[in-house]
Amino acid sequence: MSPFSSLPVWGLGIIDHPWLNFALELAYGLFCWWYFKGSRSLLIAIIVFNVLDLPMMLAHGDILKPFVQYPFILPSVILFQILVTWYFVWRYSKKPGPTI
Repeated sequence: MSPFSSLPVWGLGIIDHPWLNFALELAYGLFCWWYFKGSRSLLIAIIVFNVLDLPMMLAHGDILKPFVQYPFILPSVILFQILVTWYFVWRYSKKPGPTI
């Protein structure tokens, strides 16, 4: 179930388990960093952004009312996070060296 909808939705249902959600998202970010051989700065950015998301993952009750009353807030926050993440990926990714 979605926290803002009474209709069933597709997903893993990990929204009910915020620490598992955090662990899976961090593990995915670390795997991508390792697989694509990211820089140390990018690793730090991945960890920092995941830690900054933790309060939103742990939120419940009245704290979520603004998201229910103004449904554009959550997608706006997610879009902002995506754009900032893309910037850090672009900025701190390893640049390929000259080819010979």
